[in-house]
Amino acid sequence: MMNAQTLDVTARGFAADFIRSEASLLDVLVTMRRENAFVVLKFQSLFDYCVRGLKLSPAQGYYFKTIAEKSDSVPELKTAIDDGKLSVSQARRIAPVINPENQAEWIEKASVLPQTELEREVSAVNPRAHIREKIRPVAPTLSELRVGVTPEVEKKLARLKDVLSQKLARAATLADVIEWTCDVTLEKHDPLKKAERASHRTGHTAKPAAPSKPGRRPIPAAVKRIFARPRPMHRTGLLNDKVATLPPPHPRRKGRS
Repeated sequence: MMNAQTLDVTARGFAADFIRSEASLLDVLVTMRRENAFVVLKFQSLFDYCVRGLKLSPAQGYYFKTIAEKSDSVPELKTAIDDGKLSVSQARRIAPVINPENQAEWIEKASVLPQTELEREVSAVNPRAHIREKIRPVAPTLSELRVGVTPEVEKKLARLKDVLSQKLARAATLADVIEWTCDVTLEKHDPLKKAERASHRTGHTAKPAAPSKPGRRPIPAAVKRIFARPRPMHRTGLLNDKVATLPPPHPRRKGRS
């Protein structure tokens, strides 16, 4: 049985190998991104190559992709990883805020601060830094949505919950609000829905005309209604196109003098 000291030495050796292998893998991925080699290999993106090609987890693929992209504008970030000053995990936490002007400050912070404090420092500069939008399946018919919203959007969601609750006569959930909003927005603004409605209307109004037959044609009902209306009787005595005899006008009585 190995003693604690031997186990510690072995673990440290594997950890060092792991860190070196991360840096080596990052080297290859940076080159692959610059040369678009993943396209030649029939992958849609570097992230797609990391997940499907290298069998990394989506989180790991996202970390490597993010650092590979940032290394183009801030090569000092990759140098810090190559030198062993930063791990891939530390580097990806400062990727949303690091740039050529502040790279020295953030590399130093990432190398000395605990993870929680580092994330707090990054969030103070970029509140959205550690919010990664995603939809994660949790059951065959259910997924979990993660997204960051501003206070204004949060108020709008709360108001929509109230409106939908009144409409449904029960307490609406955020899931209900999202589904309802999607339905209403697509029905009103989706070009495919608009085209479908236009095609439906055309299919009902544009009917092929029936072939005409020789001989007398029936009078349309609308025309019949027009001519069936009684015309007002005038002094000429015409009523519905018939001559009528009208009595002479009654003479006015002269008043007594």
